[in-house]
Amino acid sequence: MDDLRILIADDHAVLRDGLKALVNAQPDMKVIAEAENGRIALQKTRELQPDVVVMDVSMPEMNGAQATQRLKQICPEIKCWRLLLRGQSLPSPSDGSGRLGFPA
Repeated sequence: MDDLRILIADDHAVLRDGLKALVNAQPDMKVIAEAENGRIALQKTRELQPDVVVMDVSMPEMNGAQATQRLKQICPEIKCWRLLLRGQSLPSPSDGSGRLGFPA
């Protein structure tokens, strides 16, 4: 069985590094790319076609809710999980991009 290929999108390098270390420590998972904003996450998703995108909700240029909504339009087969850190506000459930803590 092939490794689960993951893209991590978050504007905090320390968080990306930590998630990457956790994921890459798993025998059947591999981080194939990182992005610091939603625009770059979409670009890399189109290019690399990961199995899963882990997306921060709050990022510059294009936030995670907007990027997830676009991602589901252009690559509906790719699973997207959104991150919410303490102190961040929840996007409206009517934004069409799914619930936090569940696949979007």
